[in-house]
Amino acid sequence: MLSLGLVLLFLISVVSAFAVQKNPISDAIIAEYYNQPAVYSLTASDITPDYYQIYTLTDVALAPKGYFYIYPNQVFNVSVYSTANLKERLYYAFTYYLKSQNGASYEDKIIVKIVNLTDALTIESDYLDPNNEKATFYINNRENVNLLNVPVKFSSPVFELTQNINVSPMGKTEINVDVDMEKMKALEAGSYVVNADFITDVGIKRISGEILLTEKRSVETQENSSGFLVRQDSVKKTNTGNVPVITAVTMKKDIISRLFTSFNIEPKIVERKGFGVIYTWNKKIQPTESLEIIVKTNYVLPFVTLLFAIILIVGFRKFTKSKVEFQKSVSYVKIKGGEFALKVKISIRARKSMHNVSLIDRIPPIVSMHEKFASPQPTKVDTLNKRVTWDIGELSAGEEREFSYLVYSRVGVMGKFSLPEALVVYESDGKMHEFESNQVFFLTEQIARDDD
Repeated sequence: MLSLGLVLLFLISVVSAFAVQKNPISDAIIAEYYNQPAVYSLTASDITPDYYQIYTLTDVALAPKGYFYIYPNQVFNVSVYSTANLKERLYYAFTYYLKSQNGASYEDKIIVKIVNLTDALTIESDYLDPNNEKATFYINNRENVNLLNVPVKFSSPVFELTQNINVSPMGKTEINVDVDMEKMKALEAGSYVVNADFITDVGIKRISGEILLTEKRSVETQENSSGFLVRQDSVKKTNTGNVPVITAVTMKKDIISRLFTSFNIEPKIVERKGFGVIYTWNKKIQPTESLEIIVKTNYVLPFVTLLFAIILIVGFRKFTKSKVEFQKSVSYVKIKGGEFALKVKISIRARKSMHNVSLIDRIPPIVSMHEKFASPQPTKVDTLNKRVTWDIGELSAGEEREFSYLVYSRVGVMGKFSLPEALVVYESDGKMHEFESNQVFFLTEQIARDDD
């Protein structure tokens, strides 16, 4: 017992307090980081020059490690680190020791502030412009602690970013990030959460803030028209802003075309004005939503009806105006010698009395005419120009005459054989008129059928 008391008395005698001036460079530590220290600048005025090591028996760690030389009034820095055993928060006073190689020992106290990461940092942001491809926000440090090269993952509805950041004591760190403009288009104006996931020595710690997306009112209009007989007109209005808008589409049709018009969406309002009809659609559309109106007007039925009516009118006028019915036909015949031969028939019927009537027909170059087989005999046969003419003279109303002749060829004819139109020339009401017959064709495949 006597020896133990002497030892304790010896220890007490060699450990003594000393005068030291402490200036905090950063006097707080983040409990979740074991490598981000608080730093103090110390000046010992009455210390014995020697090599010393600094240590503590508490739940914080000190640096520098090992022995370093200290002389009176020397300024040196001491770093205070958090450890896994440190449970205290807020102000924490602990004792540290300086022990020399010669056995001298000094002690003093340091007060350090211990805070959680989520209490030290906050997030704030600038307003987010819907037209800006960049977003800016800030990490605010409310404590006198320096964070260096800490990894953070930032995320929000319009961006994601992972990077290492530095946060100065009581400072503000600016973060600029590219915005996903496609995602931006789908968002309404308002506040959105920005999350910052800090990777610490005890796991991920999240700090959240807000970013305010400002309002943008914008509607994009696309119009398109296509088709002729089936006319399609379309109007598409897209909300390119970030707030809901009520948009309207109007189209006008006349009282005729509206009968052949259909819509992909029935109009909300139908208003008649004079000879036109105004259709109106309106709808509340969200950001990125569209209102598309497609109007189809099918002119096929009225066009076909009109065309048929024109054909009937023209045909009727032509029929009533013409004073003659004129028809030409052809048929295959067999003759001695086996030459290719066709019988041509032309019929003329007068609707009204006609004078100085002449019938003129043209013969294709590859065939010749059998004059003795013509009935009645033509007035003139022009073998050079391949023309045959009948001078008919007078035709009374309702009188019908028929003419025929034979053409042949010693050279075989293959495929489609075409005969030109015949021409009738006549005088009526003191004026000369011309009228052509139909054009006729003959397919050589018919020969086999006729032979059968």
